[in-house]
Amino acid sequence: MSTRYYYSLGSEIYGGVAGLYDWGPPGCAIRKNVMSVWRDHFILEDDMLEISCTNITPESVFLASGHVKRFTDLLVKDSKTKFGYRADKLLAEWIQNKLTKEEKKLKEDEKKNLIEILSKAEIYDKKEIGDVFK
Repeated sequence: MSTRYYYSLGSEIYGGVAGLYDWGPPGCAIRKNVMSVWRDHFILEDDMLEISCTNITPESVFLASGHVKRFTDLLVKDSKTKFGYRADKLLAEWIQNKLTKEEKKLKEDEKKNLIEILSKAEIYDKKEIGDVFK
């Protein structure tokens, strides 16, 4: 084993498992240092409590939380660059820019409408967000 082995996909010699990683000697040291800085900031400075949970979540948890049925990140693609963007984030960014840059030009009812759309951006389904974009 090389001392330059930082990390690899978990169980890589058997085909690997997405989301699981094995750490080599320098990778372990870096990971330990990052965790130490994180703990110093959040646990000590912000007076939070630390817990340790499993890294693998059973499917039943995702079913019960609604992630399987409802959780989707709708994407829109730039027709020129072909780069994909999360629709809700793109919409929210556009509205925030409009509210910031054109605040004095907007009528009060337009501002209220934009703020309402912004508050719902993450919960729109495909049809709703499509209608908002149109």
